[in-house]
Amino acid sequence: MRIIGIDPGKKGGVAVIDTVTGKASVYDIPIKKTTSGAKGHDDFLRKSMLRLLRKAAGKIWTDNVIVVIEEQHLFGREGRKSAFTLGVGWGQLLMAVDACELPYLAVNIAEWKHAMGLNSDKEYSRLRAIEWFPELANQLQLKKHHGRAEALLLACYYRDFILPGILKQNKGVA
Repeated sequence: MRIIGIDPGKKGGVAVIDTVTGKASVYDIPIKKTTSGAKGHDDFLRKSMLRLLRKAAGKIWTDNVIVVIEEQHLFGREGRKSAFTLGVGWGQLLMAVDACELPYLAVNIAEWKHAMGLNSDKEYSRLRAIEWFPELANQLQLKKHHGRAEALLLACYYRDFILPGILKQNKGVA
């Protein structure tokens, strides 16, 4: 099975864990910086995300793939533009997953981080990911790689906490 973890956002990441081989890989959310407008902005690259998801799913495709996405929500202090940007990005990610016909599970941030023994400190998450996946240390070495790290840890959350319950349930049915 392949578990694809997605930490949404401009500084987010995508991670893939293959539960058969134990191999893992990490990527940045595909973003292009533009200079249009007074300040410029970041554009989510939809086609690049589709290609990334298809690559991550590999040849085994939908039967043995799950996408785990961190749920997005607004904090009370965020403005309308921020809310709109967050909503558009979230919708585009879900559309990319749907376009690839991949099943997904949206997970509450507090729920998965608590289960994994993490807190809101992104640097702590990055260091934990390096500790658990030393073979990916060079791809997680910079502080800006926290999105990759959190995507990886999100995939671990599914592997370690959700998947065992599903497998146990399925054994009881057979």
